[in-house]
Amino acid sequence: MGAKENRILWLLVLPHLFLAGVSFGELTSDRRLLFLFDKIEVRGEVDVFLRQGKRLRECTVYADKEIIETVQTRVTNRTLVIDANNTYDIGRRLPFLRIDAKRVFPVEVIVSIRDLKEIALLGAGNLSGSGIQAQHLKLFSASPGKLDLRQFSTESLEVIHDGSGEIVLKGGPLDEIDATVNGSGTIHA
Repeated sequence: MGAKENRILWLLVLPHLFLAGVSFGELTSDRRLLFLFDKIEVRGEVDVFLRQGKRLRECTVYADKEIIETVQTRVTNRTLVIDANNTYDIGRRLPFLRIDAKRVFPVEVIVSIRDLKEIALLGAGNLSGSGIQAQHLKLFSASPGKLDLRQFSTESLEVIHDGSGEIVLKGGPLDEIDATVNGSGTIHA
């Protein structure tokens, strides 16, 4: 097969591959009431925003209409677990050609909080927040995502970073900080 035939084949195949992964979904939101929690655990490719809110123990999920029901926000042992199964593998097999692709539906969760003790970022998601108050705050990240906290107030801070992502901390004065980086990620404080 010559170069010209190869280009023609690609011109015929590529539009079908792109259209196979396109969904004309509609963005929707879902407000959910939660039980009392003081820890947050994020799994999956989710963007989580923490904010001081008048209505505590509440979150709002923004996602495609097709997958919003699969986004889980549950409280177990005073830990809010946010989990989304929003990544789908799209693979095509053509003669002598295998194409792997991944489709990620964007999911955003806004959580109203006041006091927190622990934040764990486990998936490929991101978490950002401001106005967090705690006597002792523990942060754990095993993620390639970004954990960004600003204007937080705590006496002591413990940070364990096992991921390849970035942790950005900008807050008030601390009495004690204990930071450990085991992965290839960075901490900016």
